Amino acid sequence: MHGSDTSPSLAELPLALLFWGLICAYAAAFLVVPAVPLQDYPDWLYQSQVVKLKLEGDPAAADFAFKPYPVPYALHPLLLAGLMYLVEPLTAGKITAALSVLALGAGIAAFARAWDPAHAGSKALVLLPVLGLSVPFWLGYINFTFGFGLLLYLLGRDACDRLGPLGLTVAALVMFFVHAVTLGGLALYLGWRHVVLRRDLGRLVALLPAAGLLCWYAYGRFVIDADPGLVVGADPGRGWLPAVWDYVKWKPVTLVQLGPYENFVTAGDQGLLEGASVLHFHLGAVNVLFIAALLVAAFAGLARDAFAPAWNERLPPAMLLVLAFLAAPPVNFLGLINIGERLLLLALAPILAWARPATALTAVMVAVTLPLHGYNLWVVTHIGPDSRPIIAAEPPLPGEHRVYGTPIATRFGWHDKPGERPLPALSPGYGTSILYETPRRGGMK
Repeated sequence: MHGSDTSPSLAELPLALLFWGLICAYAAAFLVVPAVPLQDYPDWLYQSQVVKLKLEGDPAAADFAFKPYPVPYALHPLLLAGLMYLVEPLTAGKITAALSVLALGAGIAAFARAWDPAHAGSKALVLLPVLGLSVPFWLGYINFTFGFGLLLYLLGRDACDRLGPLGLTVAALVMFFVHAVTLGGLALYLGWRHVVLRRDLGRLVALLPAAGLLCWYAYGRFVIDADPGLVVGADPGRGWLPAVWDYVKWKPVTLVQLGPYENFVTAGDQGLLEGASVLHFHLGAVNVLFIAALLVAAFAGLARDAFAPAWNERLPPAMLLVLAFLAAPPVNFLGLINIGERLLLLALAPILAWARPATALTAVMVAVTLPLHGYNLWVVTHIGPDSRPIIAAEPPLPGEHRVYGTPIATRFGWHDKPGERPLPALSPGYGTSILYETPRRGGMK
């Protein structure tokens, strides 16, 4: 554990209860809405329905095939497909969305308790909108949500030296089937701490099974299937100067988006609060100040503990991830949009663990987040025609006017009309899917 005071404060108990109250409120909200209000979720739900039909041998799924190699991101669609044998598809989606919130909550709580047990409740509350319910969550990156919650939990256990080689082997294998990026984060942090610094080859051996699956997946996707996912998707007609500007501009935008204010966008491509321009501007400024306060507090903690064991164990891999974030393109890469957004979260987790703002500032930061959590919960339960929200829209691309975008728009996918035939094609860029479409449907995806 890395806090100088390891005794939990009595004042932290109400804050810990408040944290779990918010987590349960979000989970309950996803359970009661008619459909999951997260951008990419309809596509994952549809893919899972195709998986179920394929397992049943339904002729409607004849134009789809399972990939003959292991695929990261497989756990969630398989879990959804299994739940669909028990409940109808939209209910299965709501259950897994609620579980993803609980996984994030457990991960953040374990991480905060391991790194700063004396202030675990307040730290968890401050980190929730940044590391938990931030843009990737609202964009419906459900596999990353599960994986990041698991990663935070494992880093918390490892910080307390409670993760042995066998546990690491199991955790890494599970992480492979959840999300490749979070698996990379786990291997980087634990590999640096145990293999590089401590010369613990047992931990290296523990990571080999997951590494073998990852190599098999890479060979299957990029050699056997010749997936072009390594190609960065950009608009060649725009010229190199606008592309460079977009690339540079999107880095601070990505950081600011991790604040507690989310600019939800409706089906008409209008931010819910953009009509109230003064309020929208000031809430955007709240994001800037919130992130700045956390980073200043974190850098103060890093300076205070310079070259301490925890500093040497956590900061170098975090800096490598910061460099990867800066180098990552903000467009399609490896089938992921703005992969740097996820790399930034992996980098920020241990850096922000050093943040210990003054008590008064922490109280202000927590107080600021509460009405914004209320706003988020209102959006989840109210947006959409006839209160039936399925949120799916493209994120604002670099160069658009909006910079605080967590876009949501209403649409109904195939799963809302399950009798429709033939089955629609999978969404573009599904190199991350456990399915591909057979040549009869226009080639493998």
